[in-house]
Amino acid sequence: MRRWRWVAALAAGGVILSIAFLFTTRAFRLQGLRSDLDRLHANQVAALAVQDALRDELSRVDDPEAIEERARASLGLVMPGEEKVLFIKGE
Repeated sequence: MRRWRWVAALAAGGVILSIAFLFTTRAFRLQGLRSDLDRLHANQVAALAVQDALRDELSRVDDPEAIEERARASLGLVMPGEEKVLFIKGE
């Protein structure tokens, strides 16, 4: 009779340890997933900020006045009917 008590106690202890092990491993896994989620959320926020900056830049690039200004300043272009005057520095 005592042997059955010991066997039952060991079996119950094994079940309890197995359940505790499962809960512990799941808790660690859940913590890892939370860390991953936080990292992904931070990446999403950064990506949205970059997206907003690119949209702002795109709206400036598509502006006809900005295009004309860049064409005049960077490329030295003039509108039809205008004359370009270059000043040359003397020695």
